[in-house]
Amino acid sequence: MGLSADSEFERLNALRRYAILDTPPEGAFDRVTSLAADLLEVPWSVVSLVDTARVWYKSVHGDLGHREIARLPSLCGAAIARHGPYVVEHASADLRTHEHPLVTGGPRIDFYVGVPLRTHDGHSLGTLSCMDRRPRGVTPREVRFLETLAAIVMDEIELRRSAAQIARLSEALAETCNDLERRASFDALTGVLARSAMLARTAALVERAAAAGRGVALVMVDIDRFKAINDSYGHAVGDVVLKEVAARMAASCRGGDLLVRIGGEEFLAVFADVTAAGATPIAERLREAVAREPVEIGGGAALPVSISGGLLTLAPGDAAPVLSELLSRADAALYAAKAQGRDRIVAAGEEGAGVRAPAVQGVIAAAFTASET
Repeated sequence: MGLSADSEFERLNALRRYAILDTPPEGAFDRVTSLAADLLEVPWSVVSLVDTARVWYKSVHGDLGHREIARLPSLCGAAIARHGPYVVEHASADLRTHEHPLVTGGPRIDFYVGVPLRTHDGHSLGTLSCMDRRPRGVTPREVRFLETLAAIVMDEIELRRSAAQIARLSEALAETCNDLERRASFDALTGVLARSAMLARTAALVERAAAAGRGVALVMVDIDRFKAINDSYGHAVGDVVLKEVAARMAASCRGGDLLVRIGGEEFLAVFADVTAAGATPIAERLREAVAREPVEIGGGAALPVSISGGLLTLAPGDAAPVLSELLSRADAALYAAKAQGRDRIVAAGEEGAGVRAPAVQGVIAAAFTASET
């Protein structure tokens, strides 16, 4: 008696879920078929999976000459419809099997016993079978051996499926963790590094530079008169300015440099492998990139924007001080740049003589007072 259409549909869906069809041979299954052949003293033993129109062999002990065969309503195709063993003692004389290709050609089997490979929810995926070239019977003890081995095969199939599910979950978890790390490491508005990632990355870069005898520079940057932009044009325009300033500075940084949004309108740029003489032109390049063109804010309007910066350079060979000390000194230089008129870079230790840049001109700049930052 065959399976109903609904049962066969569910069985095939279960087979697909295990994702085992057309997979390479595996030792765990090959050891089972080898043991089954030894226990029953037969030349062939097979772990077969019954697909829609074919019977595919996951493991074959002995040479059958193929890895799959057309699905027919006998042998493996019939065994999956039974709850117990399917036994054919004399295949060439049995009306159920005498025209089967394994009987009439190829290995010319004349004995078959198969037990179903049944899932925990009752679907038969295929069989564990043994075959001989001569007619013979099978003892209850041999059937018990095969049923035990079939259960081991199913345990291995379940483990294989569980391992694949765990691997997929692990990949999804790793991707989620990476995404969370990216979100935590980068500022959502500007796309540059966020404050949460600043301390560890900056400290690591400074320590590596000191250990290698290379210089490193920090530039504490602030957008000039940013509060007035927010007050006059609203926070949406302020966000446009923040994004554009960050993009211009990021484009002016070199590979290996860091650019961090500390908060509000404050940024930190860290330059690797530089001297004091080389750091100033790089910092100036950031300032010039921001001030070169007004920032378009929509509706055909544009705002002139500038930045001020405090530059601190750690010379090659200097011992790396505490990072908070470096940031404090760079911040003091930044405030000196503000006090000297903005739109300039001031080096730490030279707060009395900042590098003066051309003042940002325009209607909005003229409206800001000297006390605004």
